[in-house]
Amino acid sequence: MRVNTWLGLGAAALLSFNVVAADNIKFNGFASVVSGIDLKDEHADADYSNETFDNLPESRLALQMTAQLEDGMRFIGQAVARGDKDDGFVSNYEWAYFDFNVGSSGKLKAGRVRIPFYKYSDYLDVGYAYHWIKPPEAQYAINFRNADGVSYSHNFQMGSMDSNLTAMYGRYQGSLTIGGQASPGEIRNLVGFRWSLNAAANEFYASYWQGDCLIDSAVLTGVSAALAPAGVAATDVVIDGDLCYFYGGGYKGTFGNFGLHAEAGTIDVEDAAYAQFTGGFIGGTYQMGDYLLHLTYEMTTLAEEEYDTAPNALASTGGEITNIILGVRRDIGFSSAIKFEIHQYDTSEGYKPARIDAAAHSLDDEYSATMIKVAIDTMF
Repeated sequence: MRVNTWLGLGAAALLSFNVVAADNIKFNGFASVVSGIDLKDEHADADYSNETFDNLPESRLALQMTAQLEDGMRFIGQAVARGDKDDGFVSNYEWAYFDFNVGSSGKLKAGRVRIPFYKYSDYLDVGYAYHWIKPPEAQYAINFRNADGVSYSHNFQMGSMDSNLTAMYGRYQGSLTIGGQASPGEIRNLVGFRWSLNAAANEFYASYWQGDCLIDSAVLTGVSAALAPAGVAATDVVIDGDLCYFYGGGYKGTFGNFGLHAEAGTIDVEDAAYAQFTGGFIGGTYQMGDYLLHLTYEMTTLAEEEYDTAPNALASTGGEITNIILGVRRDIGFSSAIKFEIHQYDTSEGYKPARIDAAAHSLDDEYSATMIKVAIDTMF
């Protein structure tokens, strides 16, 4: 397995063991085993094939260590192993930070911390925490979760409502996916906030983030004027310090045994030949004893762009993909659940699914997939 360790904070954590009593160190974790198959052969979702059930693409295992230090300070580290079809399970240290209590309502974190893009960002990998096998990709589309920096979270009251504001400043280095192409890159001066409001059975959140995006990829930098269509300069293809931003929000409501979930967001890069990405979903749940039934409709849209005819285009000519999720969750005890879902994916012309061979498929094609997924989630 490949393990990427943040040596500075790791060394600090090891030094802290000398002064922390064993009973102040806590280990916990979570795991998800996900199996899926595509009943068609069009590969609209290339994570799974139509040949056999596959357990690797979305399965994961995590172990978290919490060391309670002095004066309200803690060290938290988390390693996650994710299923990978090429390498089995690939492990990375995802969290490694110190946090400090600030009064009775604030918390300051410093290190490698979670970026709170979405409602479920803080526990995005913990399948037990939500009813889907994983949150809809139409909204949860950003392919990175953590950054090196500082964040501050503050809880406060607004009348009878509970509210939280979390702000962060940092830098991300790693893989960035632009138009389905995963490329090494970074986001400098990443800054933003998430604000949430809970009013009885109603929950709202809004989020805004921006940073300076840099992409280092032969797919992007290798695009020359010969490939760019008329009127589009080759330099416009490269994302080299361009402002990129995300904004979105959502709502969750509970009405007896019924629940309503809706989220939407936009991802864009300024001054670059890149199609604006907008996605969202709406869905409902119904609790029936130990069973929770759910139905979700999600849609992803890529805006039309001038840069739409060159081979290996950064995105597509524009179009959309829809997915209908029909599923059921059954809780087992206090910390485990089993889930079953049927997904129906459909793409319009111009929206080429990720990992589709550009040479073998036309942007005029439409794609469809019917997926069956089964998962077991647990926490320990």
